[in-house]
Amino acid sequence: MAPTMSLVGNLEDLGLGDILQIVSLSRKSGVLSLQRKQDEGRIYFSNGQVIKAWSNSGYDNIGDLLSRKGLVTDRLLERALAIQRKSGIRKRIGAILCEHFEIPRDQIEETVREQTERIVYDFFTWDRGTFEFELGEPEELAATNFNPLQFMLEQGLNPQWLALEGTRLKDEGGEIYFSRKSEQQVSLGGSIDPQTRLVLVDDDCTTRDLLHSLLSQKGVNVAAFKDSRSLLDALAGWTPSKQSPPFVIDMIMATLDGEGIFGGLELAEILRKEWPRQRIFLMSDRVDASVKNRVAGLDIGQLIAKPSRNSFVEGFESLAVREFIDKLIGIVESPDEEEKAMFFDIGRDLSHEEGVNFLSYCKTGSATDLSVKIRTLVEEISSPLTPGSIVLPALQLAGEIFSRAVILRCRPGELVGIGQFGLEPFCGDAEAMIRETVISLAGDSVFSRTLKQPAPCIIAPQDSAEEIAFFARLGGRLPEEIFLGQIKCFDQVAYLLYGDNCPDNSPIVGVEPLEIFLLLAGLALEKELLQKELHRCRAV
Repeated sequence: MAPTMSLVGNLEDLGLGDILQIVSLSRKSGVLSLQRKQDEGRIYFSNGQVIKAWSNSGYDNIGDLLSRKGLVTDRLLERALAIQRKSGIRKRIGAILCEHFEIPRDQIEETVREQTERIVYDFFTWDRGTFEFELGEPEELAATNFNPLQFMLEQGLNPQWLALEGTRLKDEGGEIYFSRKSEQQVSLGGSIDPQTRLVLVDDDCTTRDLLHSLLSQKGVNVAAFKDSRSLLDALAGWTPSKQSPPFVIDMIMATLDGEGIFGGLELAEILRKEWPRQRIFLMSDRVDASVKNRVAGLDIGQLIAKPSRNSFVEGFESLAVREFIDKLIGIVESPDEEEKAMFFDIGRDLSHEEGVNFLSYCKTGSATDLSVKIRTLVEEISSPLTPGSIVLPALQLAGEIFSRAVILRCRPGELVGIGQFGLEPFCGDAEAMIRETVISLAGDSVFSRTLKQPAPCIIAPQDSAEEIAFFARLGGRLPEEIFLGQIKCFDQVAYLLYGDNCPDNSPIVGVEPLEIFLLLAGLALEKELLQKELHRCRAV
């Protein structure tokens, strides 16, 4: 009998976005089963990554989608099924198509990914229903020969990205998108040649295909790519020139390792290091302070706002899409000086917004100038999507004050790392290291003592075993003083924010605005929980 996990309940009480985040952070393998009256669905996980989704709501099967794209014929699919029956259930049909019929693996993967995303996003429209997560390897939990796992992603999808995107689509009226289950568009390959006037990278097939089509109608030759890897492969041996086309890259997409969601930033950094003079534009449908914080100080290009996903579903009928097309044509046709007037530089805009250099003022403790930053972040947490969207701005503000910062989640008897800022120079893969960080609260340490205090504090670290182990994970440097601030929810510490100024160990000053923001973040958490409880009571 497969081991069970205590993750069972009603979608009214715990939303799908929160469930995906829990499984992602736990890095478990298994199947999340969903039920709403006659509707059933399943999401398959491997080490916390989504590798497949299934629904009984009438989606096209992957075989039909591959056939529609011209990758397989009905006859070829029947031959593949015959080979599968002879080889047994362990041989997935996707592998058979690759090995026996030379169907490109990346095109099968893309088709499965697009279908998986659509099904998962559809689940976000389920306001009611039940869920249950069962631990186990996905193949072992599949019961029949012809099952959803015949096509399964080799490299899974990041559940946190699916949670963010699914919630956003729902809030934007995603029924338009969710209802179009059969209108899968053919994805485009890309190659860069002398006639190419614009290079486009976007992992969303609807957005990518529509931009390619509309720009082509305007006479712009576009090379479109579905992810970072496909573009980097196409650039092998490529040499830029004065006539090189500009690169327009979606900022929010999977990273190369599949673990992160800011793949556009990662790609832009790679391109900038290889070709410093290449024209690069990052696009995002969320151009606000949190996006700017992500790219603060990175000289990697210019940021432009693109329409919402729902606008691209509407197509050329959307005024926002038509205006965006004109903006892209302006990138192609405008000289560099005009571009500087059309768009804004990410790092410069963040550092000098409203004439204020936030970094220097934070270091000197100017609460007046920081109020601009705080007002922006308070707006972000006023209507949060998940607890993470409340906590992340606190880490962003800490990044303006400290050289290094870590956010820790409080669990019974321990603290668990969930995010960081500024640790890369000290410990390599900082994100992975922080996710594996666990601090015991059993002993007497600054961490256990701070949880009992009523307010944040600046304190000199001690030599407890917990502190020694923690600083060793942060690269071994011992700071002279540290900041510890609590985010409380109903008088209980939910998160603990750590900050220091290693390696120069300059004095920690100007933390009063941060302390106020932590208090506001706690109130936002309480508001979110109360709204969920009110929604649950109304549904009873």
